[in-house]
Amino acid sequence: MPRSFLRIKKDPFPGSLTSSILSGLPGRKRWPDLLLNTYLCALMKCRICGNAANNKPMELRENLHATRELFSYFQCSACECIQISEIPADIGKYYPPDYYAFNDHGGDKYMEKKLDFFRKTQSDYLIHGKSKFLGSLFTIGFPAPKVFTWIRNLKLSKNDNILDIGCGTGSNLKHMHQLGYINLTGADPFIEKDYSFSGSFKIHKIDPLDLDESNKFDCVMMHHSFEHMEHERPVLVKAKKLLKPGGKILIRIPVYSQPLLEKYGINQASLDAPRHFFVHSAKSMNILVREAGLTIDKIDYDADEFSFWASEEYIHDICSGDENSYARNRKKSIFSKSKIKEFKKEIKKLNEEGKSDCAAFYISALSN
Repeated sequence: MPRSFLRIKKDPFPGSLTSSILSGLPGRKRWPDLLLNTYLCALMKCRICGNAANNKPMELRENLHATRELFSYFQCSACECIQISEIPADIGKYYPPDYYAFNDHGGDKYMEKKLDFFRKTQSDYLIHGKSKFLGSLFTIGFPAPKVFTWIRNLKLSKNDNILDIGCGTGSNLKHMHQLGYINLTGADPFIEKDYSFSGSFKIHKIDPLDLDESNKFDCVMMHHSFEHMEHERPVLVKAKKLLKPGGKILIRIPVYSQPLLEKYGINQASLDAPRHFFVHSAKSMNILVREAGLTIDKIDYDADEFSFWASEEYIHDICSGDENSYARNRKKSIFSKSKIKEFKKEIKKLNEEGKSDCAAFYISALSN
């Protein structure tokens, strides 16, 4: 049992959900210390590796919609996973109708444009290594969209059967369709209803655990949806069952970043309390993946300048919907072009060092 819990003189989470629960327990002042300590330690037992020793309590704040509510989290001292102590019973209210994943905000400006000869040559070169002469010429100084990177790493062909779990309105699927991928399926339990994108692919309103295992896929993707799932283990097992032989799983998530946590603390944007139930480390992801009979083939740290500018905005009490948010109106934001360039340079360095706050995990089934 952690030394700090041997005798409690005050709540370790003042003003938090845990504190509220404890204050409402009958006869609290008369409770033996041991019973109270046991209760607190149970809240801080890691749900990934089972460790309960020396876990670090944290209070994280809801910043995206500027409610400024505090939520009890803790970081496991063994696997380094940051996780919410208790999921709010009313978690649905933190996903309002205007939540970005439920709305089509366009996304990558490059991918919104028609795939003409110039852009087709760029994508064929950067993804598939084709048209090397023109491709190398057309991509000088070109910042390739992230979709190019993970399609290339997955070595996907345009006829591969691809499933995106937790896809929201399907922005990544739309980008892939524009690039010529034809066998695409989306699944998200929180969209309003099933819908079809221009008759080309469908997104189903369905819990991933209810997906038909007779339908097999060359690739199962989860783009920043895994961290919102309470039961991650069963989802990984399900993903494995949905794979064709030799199939791949791609999970892109926020991850623990010591430099950014030390710099921004409660204002670190990628922590996103209370929506992110887990903010994994490479260690904790490896534990989950191995338990599901899978293995991590590659980790690609892929954070961008959002990690800095969004956190800086939270420091200044600016949320994503505000008129002067960089996400909404760059001209009215508090950042100069040179400052954004500085953020890009800083996050690139953290990515290269494996210390940024977002990563793509390329996963495959363990060989029998």
